[in-house]
Amino acid sequence: QVTSVLPNLPNEVHYVCRTQIKEVVLPTDVIKVLESDFVERASEDEHLSQEDLQFMSIMESGIRLKDDGHYEMPLPFKKGRPNLPDNKVCGIHRLRCLEKKLKGNEQYCRDYKTFMDETIASEDNPADHASRGVTAEQLTASNWFTGPDLLWLKELPTGVVMVGEIESSDPEVKKAQVHDTQAEEAKTILDRLHKFSDWARMVKAVARLKRCAKEIKGLKPKSCEASNLEERKEAELTIIKMVQEATLSQEIQRLRHHKETKVKDKANQLHKLCPFLDDQGVIRVGGRLANAALHPHVRHPAVLPRDSHVSALLVKHYHERVYHQGRGMTINELRSNGIWILGCSKLVSSHIHKCTSCRRFRRCTEQQRMADLPEERMETTAPFTYCGMDCFGPFHIKEGRKELKRYGLLLTCMCSRGVHIEALDDLTSDAFINALRSFIAIRGSVRQIRCDQGTNFVGARREFIEALKEMDQEELKDLGCEFIMNTPASSHMGGVWERQIRTTEVSWRPF
Repeated sequence: QVTSVLPNLPNEVHYVCRTQIKEVVLPTDVIKVLESDFVERASEDEHLSQEDLQFMSIMESGIRLKDDGHYEMPLPFKKGRPNLPDNKVCGIHRLRCLEKKLKGNEQYCRDYKTFMDETIASEDNPADHASRGVTAEQLTASNWFTGPDLLWLKELPTGVVMVGEIESSDPEVKKAQVHDTQAEEAKTILDRLHKFSDWARMVKAVARLKRCAKEIKGLKPKSCEASNLEERKEAELTIIKMVQEATLSQEIQRLRHHKETKVKDKANQLHKLCPFLDDQGVIRVGGRLANAALHPHVRHPAVLPRDSHVSALLVKHYHERVYHQGRGMTINELRSNGIWILGCSKLVSSHIHKCTSCRRFRRCTEQQRMADLPEERMETTAPFTYCGMDCFGPFHIKEGRKELKRYGLLLTCMCSRGVHIEALDDLTSDAFINALRSFIAIRGSVRQIRCDQGTNFVGARREFIEALKEMDQEELKDLGCEFIMNTPASSHMGGVWERQIRTTEVSWRPF
């Protein structure tokens, strides 16, 4: 009961609210009541707008149940991703046009590389603000209105900028395992022969292989014996035939069709050899020796190319058989064994140049590098202060009716190369001391004397060697003289006086 306070309305108004309550007892009835609240009636659908109907259709077609039990639906009234046309063909065409321009114009290629290298860094590129999106405050503080700072410079920087490098700390960098496979070509038997470095071992291996093939086919009983001479000869022909089929296939086809080789056809490697195919299919050299009393393989040797591994092994084999002789002997040995290598002279010369034994045998003799000159030879002193001496002779002289032997004692100055000669009656120590006293009396005191020891004294001079060992060294020291003897077997250390002795003997010979 509500009492109105307005004067024009009645004082009392009575409102009646009636509620009908239906008792629901069964569970199925409860479910029907709940489902009826969500069912849209046809009469109500007539009052929906077109936007509502479109929204409901989008919801019905877009909602889907995910595996985890949640529902997923797209945002309504938002356009999907546009379906762009496939422009791969157009891009490839542009790349090919660019490649053609770069190959045809070198200056254009250099300019293009320079332009690509001198790119603007990402932090200075205003286009990144539009693609990535920025706020109003960030846009005001950015270089969207001014552009990169380098455009305001008078000259553009020319520094090298590394483009495309990714730092290892970049979270987008992921490690990946890549498996690279490469198909290898099937190797022939000729390719497998490259592992051999000796012709004899190669022939033995091929002979053994051919024997095993015959044993497997049942053409020959099994045997563990070494290959015989016949099998090795057959293996040699097999190797030569394989090399010819690999390198001279065109010539073989031409000869099989009975086409003559033109002499002036320089494109053909065999245009001067009159080649032919024998009964075993091997190309051999022709010529006019058919009636010669020689082996058929010597009259018509087999042809091999110069750049083959087998040819190199043959040159090495026959070069060792002639005991590392010259090029001519090696070529003759090859020809006498039925081998004709194209360009053999150059191949043999190259092998001899690389042969370690030949380089060791034919090298120039080493020359001994002489040591520095001794100090006494370089010091500026009075003549005969430093001397070197040696005995020479004998000379036959006549005294009355007697024929006597006399010797000479040559003393040369180490500095001025002056020569003083004293006569010796014999090679005794007394005669030497007398000659030395006479020399000192004439030339003055001597500070040092050098002499050979043993190697230049032979035959009758053995007594002089003993005399030098028995000399009185104290007497020499009293005279202020130092006596130095060179080491044995070192005649080169006395070259100063040895040369003077030779000159003296030549000048005295006429007398």
